[in-house]
Amino acid sequence: MGGRRNWNYLYIIVGMISIFLFIGKISMIASAKQIENDTIDSKKLYKNCSIYDRTKESADAMYETLAYIQQQFPDRQVHTEANTKMAEWLVGGLEETGYTVKAEPFEQGGYSFCNYFVTKPGDSKKTIYVGAHYDSVNTNGIDDNGSGLSVVLELAKRFYSVPTQYTIRFCFFDGEESFKTKLGYAGSCNFCHTHIEERKQAVCYINIDSIAAGDYLFVYGGAWEDGSLTRTSTYQWARRTALYNGIDLHCLPEQVENPTASEAITAFRSPARETGSDHHYFNSVWKIPYIYIEANRWCETDGSGGNSETNQTCHYQTNQKELQQNGGQIMHTPYDNLEKLEQLFPGRVRQHMQQVYIIVSEMLKQGSHRLSLFWQGSDGFLFAVKN
Repeated sequence: MGGRRNWNYLYIIVGMISIFLFIGKISMIASAKQIENDTIDSKKLYKNCSIYDRTKESADAMYETLAYIQQQFPDRQVHTEANTKMAEWLVGGLEETGYTVKAEPFEQGGYSFCNYFVTKPGDSKKTIYVGAHYDSVNTNGIDDNGSGLSVVLELAKRFYSVPTQYTIRFCFFDGEESFKTKLGYAGSCNFCHTHIEERKQAVCYINIDSIAAGDYLFVYGGAWEDGSLTRTSTYQWARRTALYNGIDLHCLPEQVENPTASEAITAFRSPARETGSDHHYFNSVWKIPYIYIEANRWCETDGSGGNSETNQTCHYQTNQKELQQNGGQIMHTPYDNLEKLEQLFPGRVRQHMQQVYIIVSEMLKQGSHRLSLFWQGSDGFLFAVKN
């Protein structure tokens, strides 16, 4: 009798576990479908946006930083006084927080550059890299890339004493706009080639560039190799984090109906965009997962949008009428100015920076991908642990 009773208990336990797993499966399948469905309004799914209240102080600080950059450091082209003063101010703020700043000067094409790095130790030596470039073209450089810089700087300050599973390396790159040397992304190029041994401990690279003014926030990630999509874990992680926090984070259009327009995005096959900013060499040289967050629009499904004269028919930032003569572009134009952006898009600059801050800070606090779900359409799903 005792043995039969024990078997009955075992059957009950197994049954309860089966019910729990079935409910969990249904819930996670629904979550995965939501992530894949770009038409879902995440704010309707998650009405409790108290996280915006919790990050208000950081949002205020980032906006104040951006306003200060506009006032003090416009036109931060490579090898200019404004570029140098910007770097000095940046280093001063990081040192005041308590960091020891590592400066890495280098030369390319007869021009001098300098990258800056600070490290926040974690429980593991495995490292997440978070970066933005601090140089600009001959504009105020608010969207490109004072906005990304302000977010990374605020993240570095806020996470200085926050326990994290992974070590975090905050990167401030020079020379992303290095047209004078005819070498794109000079700072990250130099870093990735001279520190290639670090990729063994690298978890991923998070790149934030030009997030202030485009119509929508986009995230790109993954790499197409031999016809297959790989290294998408960080991209999926970012999209889940945005969804769970009520933030609409768009992905690259899979295709457009107009074949001639689709030629403009053939180099950026969804969801990857393997070039365009400092993530390029982390992907191509280090071959680690990355995400690139920017504010953009891209073309409509019929291929319309932008301006063919800019050779960016499918890649443009806004459909605002005032910017039609620029092909819908804000970066690298006189409209990359905080006062003008506030006139055109009241409140957007602050909102976008806050939303990106929420996404990245939540990813850093989560520390790891933990148990990740990858949806496989109607065929089912699988679980995978991502380190």
